[in-house]
Amino acid sequence: SLVVGPLCDLGSPRLWYFVTVACTVASCVVMLVSGGSQCLVAAGLAGSAFGSIATLMPIMTRELSFRSMGTLYALAKIGGMASSSAWNWVAASTSDAMTPKGQSACIGEECYRMTWLVILGTSGPILIFLLHWVATAAPKAKAA
Repeated sequence: SLVVGPLCDLGSPRLWYFVTVACTVASCVVMLVSGGSQCLVAAGLAGSAFGSIATLMPIMTRELSFRSMGTLYALAKIGGMASSSAWNWVAASTSDAMTPKGQSACIGEECYRMTWLVILGTSGPILIFLLHWVATAAPKAKAA
């Protein structure tokens, strides 16, 4: 948040929102490609995205509708909570299903591969939309 606030002052909040979601997608890709061996890199990317949202969400809800920004902010928070709960459910269900008989836990990258794919499957389309959103806002920003 201490970094994102000043960065938003330097550029379009839409660009930084895109970068935030890109960090989420990159985190998932790092986990998939590395088989979890680069967990610290992925956690840094995911943590950066999570921390940035605290600053960006109020800015973005205000940009969408000043009159309804409180409602939009609340809905965004509920949406984030619902998606993270769903992702946690997928992780737990997949891990439980892949735990060998007689063992207490599933160990290895295959235990969570489906979770990373689900997160990519939900975040990827959002990233594509945000890329379009940033690109279509750029000409308006230049005209102003």
